[in-house]
Amino acid sequence: MPIADAQPRAAIFEPVLDIIKKLPANPPPVTKKFAPADAYIGRGSTPGTEPTPEEYLLIHAEDLTAPRYDSDAAVKVRISGTRLLNACADALAEVKAAQRKTVHKYTLLPCTKYKYAYVIRTTDYLQPQTRQASATTAGKTRTVVLNVVPGRVAGDVTIYSLSDGQIVGGFQFRAVSSREPGTEGGLADALDRDLVKQANDAIRAACCR
Repeated sequence: MPIADAQPRAAIFEPVLDIIKKLPANPPPVTKKFAPADAYIGRGSTPGTEPTPEEYLLIHAEDLTAPRYDSDAAVKVRISGTRLLNACADALAEVKAAQRKTVHKYTLLPCTKYKYAYVIRTTDYLQPQTRQASATTAGKTRTVVLNVVPGRVAGDVTIYSLSDGQIVGGFQFRAVSSREPGTEGGLADALDRDLVKQANDAIRAACCR
């Protein structure tokens, strides 16, 4: 689409990004579940699986403090959809720079729909692991199986209004990975992917319910 056609979207999203940049990475602890009725997660789609116009933007607290893309090392369990902040910031920069005549037709489309920021803070994390189990028969010890040691992640989510940056809600979440995550891509990768899935599901289930 012509870059001029995306400039109205940039005008909508730029003040929203300014508010996001001012959000604290370490908000007050969340002690109860509360949120506006229209801020609920999970009304038919998994948060962040596609860049569709949703009312909420998921952000890891680490992404508010670390340089762009450098926060991945600090984020223990990256929730699906939390990369959309960077995508929107990139799209805004592209439109403002106007170095080309056209941009992707969906540039900034989801970014103009955000009403709330969900800032995810991890307070407890245990990496899933495998452990060899041994058995001794006739004086000989041999490995018989690999035990899966489930991982866990817990934390809280603070909900901010993107119209003024004020806290409007929050909730706590906790997830434990499966003992049988499958082995696609290798057991270690399967364990990590399973914990991400469980955390995604836990956040949806915990939101203001």
